[in-house]
Amino acid sequence: MSELLETTPKQDEFYAPIESTKHVGTWMLWPHMKDNWYNNRKPARKVFAKIANTIAKYEPVKMIVNQEDYLEARAMLCAKVELIQLKYHDSWARDMAPIYLKNKNDEVRAVNFHFNTWGMQNRKSLEEWNKTWDYTIDDQVSIDMSKNSNVDYYQAPFVLEGGSIHTDGDGTLYTTEQCLLNEERNPELNKDQIENYLKEYLNVEKVIWIPHGTYHDETKGHVDNLIHIVEPGHILLNWTDDENDPQYEISIEAYNFLTNTTDAKGRKIKITRLHQPTPVTIKKEEENQDASVRFPTRVEGFRMPATYVNFYIINQAILLPIYNDEKWDQNAIDILKECYGNRKIIPIYTRPLLLGGGNLHCITQQEL
Repeated sequence: MSELLETTPKQDEFYAPIESTKHVGTWMLWPHMKDNWYNNRKPARKVFAKIANTIAKYEPVKMIVNQEDYLEARAMLCAKVELIQLKYHDSWARDMAPIYLKNKNDEVRAVNFHFNTWGMQNRKSLEEWNKTWDYTIDDQVSIDMSKNSNVDYYQAPFVLEGGSIHTDGDGTLYTTEQCLLNEERNPELNKDQIENYLKEYLNVEKVIWIPHGTYHDETKGHVDNLIHIVEPGHILLNWTDDENDPQYEISIEAYNFLTNTTDAKGRKIKITRLHQPTPVTIKKEEENQDASVRFPTRVEGFRMPATYVNFYIINQAILLPIYNDEKWDQNAIDILKECYGNRKIIPIYTRPLLLGGGNLHCITQQEL
């Protein structure tokens, strides 16, 4: 039976391993909120089902689903996908789920962080919306997951989404100042206090603060849309060669910053550039009127934060987002084959996820 621990992961010598560590399984949450998914959630649910059914060929999948959506989800998902009924709103498992930890004896625990819908609960422009939307339900989801996994868990005393960090399992954590220092997350905490919490609750030795995340990322700069860790000391960086693209300066800034720092073990960081797709914009028929309160920019012509670094590593394979881009999709496949030669690269067209503000890595969370 799971218990809430009063100590911290650092005190107990539990740490967050690199994502390529073998998984027990994957967590996901079935698309539910109409304001986040256009066309009554139908395109998103189709892609979620494809992703879950693909992952289930390699490792178990637990899909959380609201009661009213259960029958549709069950019909679209293969028998290997376990459905767990819970009340929730948003569907971004990376940000709502616990982060699983282990120690040198491969014992597993979890750490839960507070979730306030990417700072929207502190946004005055959304006061009326917040009155009708009980985000504490989603804040509870990580605890329910920890209990389902039958592991003891910690509760960190601050707001953090899983997509805002990457850990290498060897003492280093990567994040962005743009996200974690955003005043809508933890306005009462300064940079040093947040860094101390990261070190205490994820048991890392060094935090690398990249200045900014990917252009037009609605999360205000999640690091998982900018980089991915191949192995300690080696990262993939979202890139563009187009000097007129607003992403160019962001990528150059991150490249220069990372090449002039070292990780927790003193290694210089190797950077492999992963060129972004041709800019992806919203079409008129993809507009979602329900999104006007939370996501007013989701209108025709808005450029979405399409990258290839938002892939998800599973046992023996990698799920890679693609965009039917004749020039850059294959380039991304080739680079991942070079970096992960022992894993199968599985491309999945994820435009419907992007229209909801995220991608493959954002809708999944590994369980150890």
